[in-house]
Amino acid sequence: MQDNHNPGGLMMFLLMLVGNILFFVYISFIHEGIPNSGVSQTVPKAHQMEKK
Repeated sequence: MQDNHNPGGLMMFLLMLVGNILFFVYISFIHEGIPNSGVSQTVPKAHQMEKK
């Protein structure tokens, strides 16, 4: 039986997969985010605080 897979494409796929996972881990857990100084804090109204 002949093996017809593309070894270069497989390596590129795995490299991009690992790169994307590392990027999402960095964005989710390491990066501090953007400064929030331009956004005003609002207080929710009474009817928005009620539990249903």
